[in-house]
Amino acid sequence: MVAAPWPGKDARECATLTDLLRNGRDADVPPEIEIYLEGGNLGCPCDAAAANLEQRAFVVMCALDDAAMDIHPAMPTRLGGASVSVNAMLAQMKQARTARGEYGEHQGRRTLPKGRLAARRETPEAVAASGANLETQFDYLTVLEPLPERFVVEIEVVPPRRSPLPNPPSRIGLAPIAEDADDLAFTAAVRRQRPFLDAQPRDPQQLRLRTTAAVEALLDRGADLIVLPELAIPKDAPSALALALRARPPQDGLIVCGSALTEDVSENGLHFNEAVVLDARGRVLLRQRKVHPFNMGVQRMRDCGVPFAAGYENSPHMEDIEPHSVVRICDLHGAGRLMVSICEDLEQETPGGVVARAVRPDWMITPVLDVGQTLGRWTHQRAIEIARRTGSQVVVSCSATLTVRDKGWASLDKAPAGGLGLGLLYEGERRRVRIVDASEDTSSPRALVVDWDPDSWNEDEVGARMPRRR
Repeated sequence: MVAAPWPGKDARECATLTDLLRNGRDADVPPEIEIYLEGGNLGCPCDAAAANLEQRAFVVMCALDDAAMDIHPAMPTRLGGASVSVNAMLAQMKQARTARGEYGEHQGRRTLPKGRLAARRETPEAVAASGANLETQFDYLTVLEPLPERFVVEIEVVPPRRSPLPNPPSRIGLAPIAEDADDLAFTAAVRRQRPFLDAQPRDPQQLRLRTTAAVEALLDRGADLIVLPELAIPKDAPSALALALRARPPQDGLIVCGSALTEDVSENGLHFNEAVVLDARGRVLLRQRKVHPFNMGVQRMRDCGVPFAAGYENSPHMEDIEPHSVVRICDLHGAGRLMVSICEDLEQETPGGVVARAVRPDWMITPVLDVGQTLGRWTHQRAIEIARRTGSQVVVSCSATLTVRDKGWASLDKAPAGGLGLGLLYEGERRRVRIVDASEDTSSPRALVVDWDPDSWNEDEVGARMPRRR
């Protein structure tokens, strides 16, 4: 137990330690710092006692955090090619991060630039935090702790020349793709005495063409971040879309192609549920496969007219995919740090929630196969739980099929104004939320463009109006 706050950045010796780290002549830790860590004399007044080596280590961590400002991607001196001159140690850290996504690793703990990367938070976290939590004491560095054994985190740093956007996204594009009751085909099966549920486009060619048409329309209307829903596109839609994008005049843009079942299968013969992220020129930036299959409840299946496996009419049905074990983080120059959590992966704390809290993504993107988005539902509540702490910006994209089925409509066109939320936008730092309703656009295919303008959105209103039930 710590009875009093440890000296950190307020310690009198912290500035001296920072200067040593910034001005060292080689890539090794300056010998003066090693002496200080062993309880020796630093040559200046010190607030961390010589006998308290843990406190001294903490002060050195704070000094390294200050020095790391010079290589943090969000700092203005790092933009437009005007990077500051750094010493050999910081240059080596920067080079390591470019190659491996991390500054360094020790006993499985990985040190990264602390998110957000595209823009710093308006109020330093140590000032805004409600308590002296260790994770809030550092502005420019964060540590990603080892995950349970079956999970892996991979971090890719996209070089500036391949960045899809020069600045953070400002216009969000959404399209349901699966618009009508019969656009998706649901099939139940039983294996090892357990019911499973598969969802795929009923007419792959139709939805493939609709996907390309919707994305091109959104790009033409100025969307620079496009997010499509889960399992609303056929397996070959991402490659078909990439081909169409390469035929267009070059432009900036970031496209999360919802998710689709993969062409390849696992050793168990099951497909993965995969989200492909493209730039507007058709280049693949990221592939994220779903980690946690969703278990659809009995009442939701009945409400939406989803078929049950014979003999399992009173049992929830598990999504019929192969679970994956890798969480991928994509650091994009200009746009920021991107993390994709497909539907249930947003709800589960491990690994997605744990990783998000550590790496602080600028953008958390969640394609879902769900009924319409409303204030207070699970996606809104989960966005609050994560993004209020991380300052992340959350985009949830939903298709229309399940809501159309639930409401008994024949198609999306029958939805009344305010009756079908196709998206949820959440700004973590300002704690603002916006539901994007299908009625905001009447084009065919349905394609909605929304300005990222949190000041005009609602403040959080999480109450009893809608249960968390999936």
